[in-house]
Amino acid sequence: MMEGLLLSGVLFLTGLLFLLNGRFVRRNIIFSVFVPESETDNGAIASVKGQYRKQILMLAIAVALLFIVIYLFASHSAALLSFVVLLHVLIIGAIIIYKSAHDHLKAVKLIEEWMKDIKVVKATDTRLMTESTPLPNVLYVMQLIAFIAAFIFVALNYDNIPETIATHWNFEGIADDFSQKNFFSVFSPGLLGLAILLSLWASSKGTRFFNTTVNPAVKDASINFIKNSKLINSMMIHLISFTMTLLFILIFIRPVVYKDNYLPNGIMMMLIGMLLLITVACIYLQISEDKKYRQAVATTDKAPYYNEDHYIFGLFYYNPDDLNVWVPKLSEMGMTLNMARPMSWFISFILLGLPIAVLIVITIFS
Repeated sequence: MMEGLLLSGVLFLTGLLFLLNGRFVRRNIIFSVFVPESETDNGAIASVKGQYRKQILMLAIAVALLFIVIYLFASHSAALLSFVVLLHVLIIGAIIIYKSAHDHLKAVKLIEEWMKDIKVVKATDTRLMTESTPLPNVLYVMQLIAFIAAFIFVALNYDNIPETIATHWNFEGIADDFSQKNFFSVFSPGLLGLAILLSLWASSKGTRFFNTTVNPAVKDASINFIKNSKLINSMMIHLISFTMTLLFILIFIRPVVYKDNYLPNGIMMMLIGMLLLITVACIYLQISEDKKYRQAVATTDKAPYYNEDHYIFGLFYYNPDDLNVWVPKLSEMGMTLNMARPMSWFISFILLGLPIAVLIVITIFS
């Protein structure tokens, strides 16, 4: 039951994260709509914000409660699969709500002609064009070699693995789900861990394609913010990748090493604690960078203009003339892909399609 409450809490907190999109960013952008300084106190904005927050809260509560019901009455494997499905339902639902707020506010902007008589000037800064990936790829190659070695080790010792093996442990490290020995039950932890590694590797490679748009009003602060954000994101992905690799290799080789259902005492809590610590620390660092950048922006009365025409729903970017693959959302809350680039479709499959396919296959055959 504790696991069910934890996963339900994860869904609820994930939903609450979307509330962060219902605020002004960089002084003059909300719901991916550029708002001139003279209109930031417009009553229509407060109305759209209030409706958005109410709908997001209702969605987060509904999804979290639905998962609790499924967890109580469905099998364990079905409950875990429903968690993945509900997580995607939550994200898709939040996107639909965000789109509604974006469309509503943009309609008000056009009707009231907020951009009338406003002059826009474009400029280019090339100082970030030669920036490379903050951390080397050899760190991922090391993990890939470790997985290959684990696959070889398990394959060579396949006959020594017991006919019944544990496939799930609670937070105390006690096995609570079992499966008969077969190819999928033995190799699925390694395959899932490898899929996660490749997904995180693709995410890390994606930091090279981050948009490097510089705020002309505060150039130096903007460049430092971009550089440090790349480093923090790359560092978080690397640390999470190492932790996940350690976890899945341990579970993968466990039937060969320990012969029974034993899992080293406290290992699950330690690794979960490491993941939480890494995530919280990197979020803190990113918020600190964001705060410093906002303070710099607040020192000037100039606000950069953002062209929102290439953003579908205010979230999905499509611009054949833009060579960037990763670009920031207009809200600056996270990144999106330029779907006019073939590499974007490949990254989408690696990040979303491949892990979901692996989870479904494992759930069906385990």
